[in-house]
Amino acid sequence: MKSNMLSKRVYFTISCIMLLALFMFQFSSLIRQKYNNYNENIYAAENDSSLTSDSAFTVETTPSKVLSDNRHFAVYIGNTSATAAGGTVLQWCRYTKRNLITYDSITQYTSYTRRTPDAVLIDSSYLDLDRDISYFNKLTESGINLVFCTLPDFAAISENTELQNLFGISATVMPSLKASGYKLFGGFLLGGETWYMSNTEEEETYQDFELTLPWYVTGNATKTYMSAVLDGSIYGTVRNEDLPPVLWRKSYGHSYVFCVNGDYIKDCAGLGILSAIMYELCDYSVYPVINSEAVAVVN
Repeated sequence: MKSNMLSKRVYFTISCIMLLALFMFQFSSLIRQKYNNYNENIYAAENDSSLTSDSAFTVETTPSKVLSDNRHFAVYIGNTSATAAGGTVLQWCRYTKRNLITYDSITQYTSYTRRTPDAVLIDSSYLDLDRDISYFNKLTESGINLVFCTLPDFAAISENTELQNLFGISATVMPSLKASGYKLFGGFLLGGETWYMSNTEEEETYQDFELTLPWYVTGNATKTYMSAVLDGSIYGTVRNEDLPPVLWRKSYGHSYVFCVNGDYIKDCAGLGILSAIMYELCDYSVYPVINSEAVAVVN
């Protein structure tokens, strides 16, 4: 009789513990479901902040307003509406939230002592080389960074030693060649070393980069970011330092001259190239990265 009563008490105690544990887990879950609004952001503003076309950043282009604003800005020698490269520059400023001052000629640009641009971007079709080369030298001496979004033609460069010195070109080899692909060296923007090669007929058909370019050789105080890869059966054995450069820079005392050997600024690739060039001008950069594995989406 006593053992029977004892077993009932043990059974009753175990049942109470199980019911208590079940109640605790279920109760906490019900509380979370009732009072935790997973689909609401408690830190969001009360007003409607939906992204629309009207909320996009507007690039300021009036010189007086640009200079009175604390926002970063660039100077562009060219026309943002008449050329594809100019349209890319304007779109890049919109994405990076920079203002932009445009001029039709480098002679119209004034080196502002109060505020200097992040860089002066140049479309070579808007240049008078015999007249403008002295302006470029003055800008580099004053610490202004130059970015030649397009280069003058091969004949103009090969006949102008001052222009070759400005670009850091030690030799002009060939006005046009057909590259097999390109090699992007590590450290440009965030990526590592990358080869852009067409190994199959399909890859060659959908090749995004133009494979025809002039052949220059860069000299001292230059750094190459991308070079062309040549077919050894056609051009023979070429040293790495003599390969045709596609993207490079020439270093001066307190400034750089960046050169783009081709029409790579005319499309979306130009957005990445210009951003990478701006990062090269900074000691460090803060870049937002989202880890998709740590993002939860409800309903």
